[in-house]
Amino acid sequence: MKYLPAAITAAGLTMTIAALVVWQLGGLGTSAVAQQALSSVSDQQNAQLEQDLSPPPAGVASVAMCTSGEPGERLEFYGKILDENDRPLRAASVIAYSTDVTGLYVPHDAEKTMGRNPRLRAVAVTDENGWYRFTTIKPSPYPDISEPAHIHMHIDAAVHRHMYRTVWFDGDPLITDAKRGSLDAETVIVPLTRREDGVHVFRHDIRLSGS
Repeated sequence: MKYLPAAITAAGLTMTIAALVVWQLGGLGTSAVAQQALSSVSDQQNAQLEQDLSPPPAGVASVAMCTSGEPGERLEFYGKILDENDRPLRAASVIAYSTDVTGLYVPHDAEKTMGRNPRLRAVAVTDENGWYRFTTIKPSPYPDISEPAHIHMHIDAAVHRHMYRTVWFDGDPLITDAKRGSLDAETVIVPLTRREDGVHVFRHDIRLSGS
């Protein structure tokens, strides 16, 4: 069973061919073939986007990837989706998903009933100023694998190429110098800060390229 969030259809948004490759492969971006198909932005373009760390206005809606009772440290992340000229994109869809505090997308004893769809997931639609915002828990790395903890994101907007993004957290001991020096175009390392209420936060703006 493939998971295609209903919120995308409800918002009148269309998944690109590259996005459909992911769903058809069933790995939500974990396949190397899917990641290659979804890599639509060059390293140079990503490097040129300077990140603004200021938070969004208070009125920006927050989409929850999990319930308030989910085990783990609270995490909030947000940012703007921009076009190739750094103008905010309204009604872009942002799919986000991650592992839970155990490092799993789905508990082993629930795989037969839940399939391969990540349990912690959500879809946000950007507002008129391009803002998206999610609340969740800080994910843990996969068990017995040296890949850093991360969040996956898929971004779509009309007349723009699909973007696939993997977000690592600066300070993760699994981010070695070798990994840091060989990042691919889809992976970024973001700084985490912690508010007075104990919630981890990061901002990540994303520039899409025209189709």
